[in-house]
Amino acid sequence: MLQTSEAEIMSNGHAMFLEPLNLAHKAKAYVTILSNKVSKTSDNHTPNSGKFLLSLLNSETFSSAPKSNSQ
Repeated sequence: MLQTSEAEIMSNGHAMFLEPLNLAHKAKAYVTILSNKVSKTSDNHTPNSGKFLLSLLNSETFSSAPKSNSQ
């Protein structure tokens, strides 16, 4: 089973998980570095957050944007 957990990687290479991570056994992980900026978890309105995406999809700007024709 795949599991995704958010973490901050310190400049010394140590990872700090932003929520509790409970594993029943030793596990392998792949790490993808997203950017060189550390996002604040308390800021849920950053451009890469789910809350921002939902507000964009519900915005007047998005709903009035031209739609393409699949034909």
